[in-house]
Amino acid sequence: MIDGVGDGLHNDYTAISIVGVREKALHVLEVQRGHWTIMQMRERIQALAAKWGVDLVIIEDTSSGMGLIQLLREGSSLEVIGGKPTADKETRMSRQQGRFEAGRILLPKEAAWLADFESELLAFPYGRYDDQVDALLLFLEWYSDNEQYLEPMTFCVPIMFRLENPYEEIFGPSPRPWEIF
Repeated sequence: MIDGVGDGLHNDYTAISIVGVREKALHVLEVQRGHWTIMQMRERIQALAAKWGVDLVIIEDTSSGMGLIQLLREGSSLEVIGGKPTADKETRMSRQQGRFEAGRILLPKEAAWLADFESELLAFPYGRYDDQVDALLLFLEWYSDNEQYLEPMTFCVPIMFRLENPYEEIFGPSPRPWEIF
C-alpha cells in the first residue's frame, strides 16, 4: 500500500506497507517511508514486490498516485489498483479498531522500521506524521471490502470408488437369467 506520492523534502513522507494475510491475521511485514521521486518509487515497489511475493499493489489514487499507477501497470506484471479513501483518517482508523483490539493486526518482534512505525501508530492522530498509518489504513480499508472474497473455500472432497460389480460385492454372485428358472 502506497500513500502520499511526492518527492519534495518539505512534503509529507511517502510510505509503503507490506501486509501478509494468513487466515484472519494480518501480518505487517515491512514498512518504509521516505522522500522519493516517482521513478524511485517504481523501483522500490518492484523490488519489495519481488522480495515479498506481492500479489496486489494498492496506491492511493491521488493526482500524483495516478502517474505511479500507470507506470507500474505499463512496466511490470504486478496487479496495481488505485485506492480512494472513503473518509478522513480518524474515521477510517475507528473502523479498524476492532481488528487491532482483537489482535488480528500483527507486527514483528524486531524490525529496523518497527520503532518509527509504532511511534506513529500510537501518536495517531496527533503525531507529526501519519503517512505509515495512512498506508496501512489504505490496505485495511481494501481488505474490509474484499475479505469475504479472500477466504479460502471450504469443501469436503468426495471419496469415490467403484466396485466392478457392486451387486456381487453386496449380495453375492448374481443369478444369470437362464439359471433363475
